[in-house]
Amino acid sequence: MSSTRMILNISVEGLDGVSRIEPEGGWKNKSLKYHIRVTCKVCTIELLEMHNGNFVPLYLSAASWTRGLDGIGYHRPLTCPLCNGHGGLRILRRGGKPIVDEGVAMPVMEVQVVGSFRVHEDIKLFYFGWMCRKEDDDDNNGALFGPFYVDRKGNYAFKYLVNVDEEVVLQIKGLKGCLELTDWEEEVEGLWIKGSSRLDSDMDSADSDE
Repeated sequence: MSSTRMILNISVEGLDGVSRIEPEGGWKNKSLKYHIRVTCKVCTIELLEMHNGNFVPLYLSAASWTRGLDGIGYHRPLTCPLCNGHGGLRILRRGGKPIVDEGVAMPVMEVQVVGSFRVHEDIKLFYFGWMCRKEDDDDNNGALFGPFYVDRKGNYAFKYLVNVDEEVVLQIKGLKGCLELTDWEEEVEGLWIKGSSRLDSDMDSADSDE
């Protein structure tokens, strides 16, 4: 069965009054969920799942692990309801550090797509909270703010009260994820956590916390 490789890159357009931002629990958190769009290449229909009587988009998380119709374990098994084509998504590696630079894409996940499925590039929604530090707290001694949840455009703003007479507005703009098709031979730096199956323990390399 054919397979392709995709790299999930995260970037932010603007950090106003914010020095860094990262998911609640850090990038090592297996429970981070991403809203993804998947279509069958044969039938060109989008795959959805039923939740509380409604069809909802799929999500991808390293915390999930289920065997597909082919007997192979996936973090997200996939089956087309029309042609019965099957396969799935496997998270091979994860990584990531706090985002500090605007407009710079950072790889946080390597995904294997098995079967005749197209995974769309844009991550439509993050199903997890974010934490940030004020701009003058870059020494990591200041308080973290959050968790907060960005909207579908990746934006969030909140007020920080300096004292009774002064407040500062902190803004995150254009926080987004993009799944990019990548050759298997291409090296991607920054991914150090194995996640191909629940039988593989998460092992950090020596440089994982540098």
